[in-house]
Amino acid sequence: MAGETENARHGWEMEGGRAALDVDPAHILAWGITSGPDILCWLTEDSDPDRWPVLVYGRHTSPTFTVHPFGMVEFLRRLVHEDYDGWSSWPISIGGELWNCSPPTFVHWRVGQLRWKAGLDPATGEPDPYADMFPR
Repeated sequence: MAGETENARHGWEMEGGRAALDVDPAHILAWGITSGPDILCWLTEDSDPDRWPVLVYGRHTSPTFTVHPFGMVEFLRRLVHEDYDGWSSWPISIGGELWNCSPPTFVHWRVGQLRWKAGLDPATGEPDPYADMFPR
């Protein structure tokens, strides 16, 4: 994630620095990426990591930088459980209203594997129309 941290800090600089987001770039720390390709970060200004808000550096979002006043676990919980309270729009570049598709869900890899072997869509558990094309 060190490379993604540098990418987020460089993006902050390219988007206007403090004019785009009034933070010290040394406090931007990446913890994840999306296929969007957004960079999910913490703002590490507080000495207590439990109080680090989530910063989304959205490559296809407006605004480019969005600070969410809660931690990573709450951010992910809201994405998976479709709890958009307080969000004016979908916070990452894919899924939700932005691409007019279902928001992401979590399926344990073992469950997905069992579904796939049974000829089902690993993500939904519904019959997979392409199952005959890909032998299990």
